[in-house]
Amino acid sequence: MIKKEKSYSLIRSDAFIFCFGIDLPVSFIPLYAGDLYTPIFGLSKEYIMGMPISMSMLFTTIAFIAGGYWVDRKGWQHTHLWGVLIAGSGQIISAIAPTVELYILSRAVYGFGYGLVFMSYMGFVYSNTSEENRTTGFATMSAGMYSGSICGGAVGGMLAERIGFQNVFLIASIFVLITLLYTIVFMKETYHYPEKTNKSIQQRSNKEDLKLIYRFITDRNILSLLVLLSIPAAITLIGVLYYISPIYLHRLGTSQANIARILMINGIFMIYISPMLSPLMDKTQDKRIYIIISGIIGGLGMLLFLFLKGLWAIVFVILVLSFAAAVGHSSRTVYALQQKIATEIGGGQAMSLFRAIDRIGWVLGPLLLSFVLASGEIEKGLSIIGLIYIVLTILFIIVTKKRNEETKK
Repeated sequence: MIKKEKSYSLIRSDAFIFCFGIDLPVSFIPLYAGDLYTPIFGLSKEYIMGMPISMSMLFTTIAFIAGGYWVDRKGWQHTHLWGVLIAGSGQIISAIAPTVELYILSRAVYGFGYGLVFMSYMGFVYSNTSEENRTTGFATMSAGMYSGSICGGAVGGMLAERIGFQNVFLIASIFVLITLLYTIVFMKETYHYPEKTNKSIQQRSNKEDLKLIYRFITDRNILSLLVLLSIPAAITLIGVLYYISPIYLHRLGTSQANIARILMINGIFMIYISPMLSPLMDKTQDKRIYIIISGIIGGLGMLLFLFLKGLWAIVFVILVLSFAAAVGHSSRTVYALQQKIATEIGGGQAMSLFRAIDRIGWVLGPLLLSFVLASGEIEKGLSIIGLIYIVLTILFIIVTKKRNEETKK
């Protein structure tokens, strides 16, 4: 029998296997769109190259909403198994897509599956931890996902140089079966059946659900967190890491393998720094401290483009943004779950709503930064975004309340 207080550690291996396979193509998603490019509605090539990422993020957002509802009612395992299968199917379609339109659609299929898997991981951690170790649980989950991602991205970049983009997509789909086998064989004892333990959520009417959803998204602390920090953080990180960086480095003549290695920086920080800080975060009642630190560091990182250009500029900015993400990622999630309305609506649904709205930034990142790329003044445009990020962080400090102020009500 697995002890509940340690059972959350099982997620690390499952997340590693899934993300290793699913992120094998991560370093060339926009580049492959460029290879398949044909004009669509008169849109520029730069814009079309950003669409596969944005489309996957959009459908990941939709999956977050569906996934949270599913987790609360059926348990994390059902959501997980279906999500893995759908994400794997998306990789296969990407490999055989003859046109850029079908390629973009395939990334939507992948994104929906990935969103279900991500929500299943969130549900797993939530049902296998308490408030005393929840930040550590989420950090463990992130470490598994990011370690798999950086290893997959590095291997995928090297494979792409030898066997081509399409074959890498096919290899990625094979890891779907491995993930399913691991989940079924090693994680069965952690399956969660909420219909047996949370009858209040099961019996709630649709009208009551809608009222709680409205209260959640209009809660001052939740809304401020999303609009002022979470969405801007996502726009910045995803836009720079997965869109600007591969294209910018490719234009500098950087090899595909080296592009993949540079993108590994973000994962390394999430593997080592985030779990290292999480015990300290668990002991700190006011999670806003780490959220604010993350925002300031991220904004300052973007301002580095005022002083640097070229390869080292991208490397240093990714380093700083990765450290900011390691500090802020888990703390933002736990801060949202600490709010009173999150308890009322249910952990799974609260996480799905928060992540779904947060994902707007993931969708907008490549699209907004495509205009920066097309302008030809990349460094100036990214510096302006960094300055805006710092201003929004200051507004977050002013608008939100400390947790002890909330509990006095």
